[in-house]
Amino acid sequence: MLNFFQSVMNPEWYHGHTHSAPFFESWTYKLVSAEQDAVLAIIPGVFMDVTGKNNHAFVQVFDGLSGQTTYFRMGSFVAEQNAFDLRMDKCQFGPNGFSLNIDNEFGSVQGEVTFGELQPWPVKLTSPGTMGRTGWLPNMEYRHSVLSFDHVINGELTINGKTIDFSGGRGYLKNDWGIAYPQGSIWMQCNHFETPGTALSGMAYIVPTPFDGEFAAFSIGLLHDNQLFAFGNYNGAKIGKLEITDDGIEWLLYNNTHELSIKASRPATGLITVANREDMDRQIAQTLKAEYEVTLNALDGVRRLPLFAGQGQMGALEIDQLDALLKRLPIE
Repeated sequence: MLNFFQSVMNPEWYHGHTHSAPFFESWTYKLVSAEQDAVLAIIPGVFMDVTGKNNHAFVQVFDGLSGQTTYFRMGSFVAEQNAFDLRMDKCQFGPNGFSLNIDNEFGSVQGEVTFGELQPWPVKLTSPGTMGRTGWLPNMEYRHSVLSFDHVINGELTINGKTIDFSGGRGYLKNDWGIAYPQGSIWMQCNHFETPGTALSGMAYIVPTPFDGEFAAFSIGLLHDNQLFAFGNYNGAKIGKLEITDDGIEWLLYNNTHELSIKASRPATGLITVANREDMDRQIAQTLKAEYEVTLNALDGVRRLPLFAGQGQMGALEIDQLDALLKRLPIE
């Protein structure tokens, strides 16, 4: 039986084996073709409510260029106890890729995509993944993890008769789980910078707790030159600036040794469906074609020593219920 320790140390595994309803979990596979003429998010997941009436598995297919999302309600769901291995009807999902075979009144999706070596956020006893040491807090209503900042993808998908070749493209993988998706969040991601191997992933969110209401947390990671630069409230990082307009977002973070500046555009978005306690019936805006400007400096007294400056394309950006989040985030 999967226990709490195993659950924390293996964030990619399905967590529903140890959670009662209400519960949701979803995995987001972001795919960008080699020519950057196609970008998709394939989002398999499962939802359980306390009555059992709305229990179901699902696969969302989000076209980042058109903004169109198709929600496929699946008939079956099976997850291994001690592995990242999901099966829904004739579809299978895991760390090495996935296969889809869906054909119903909502549309059709067939094909297989495989991955090269994943680049996960490191999981350690003192800092078990993306959420840092806060990942050890029990009874949190929402958790998330970066399962791969960046990896090579190969294969093709045929969606409603149109085939997309992803061979030589780049991918990203994360998962989210808990009682409900946060009521106030920012998610950003980009792994298409001029410097190969550089990738950004970050999130800020409101987490309800059974003890003191709720709190806001943030965790941003920049993978560059085979080193992860992490900024989170769990490791003493501070937010120096966070401004969000209809056109974009500017975010400045710093700790004792480094400073990270992020600017991202907010192009036209689509809608994906996330979990409430009662059902998968809440829609939030997301784009997969944001442009990023990122600067990383080392701090040496009053000096800023440049370590990285670059622009990224085909990035993800999701901003939901901003006012509630900003009221709770500690901004210096």
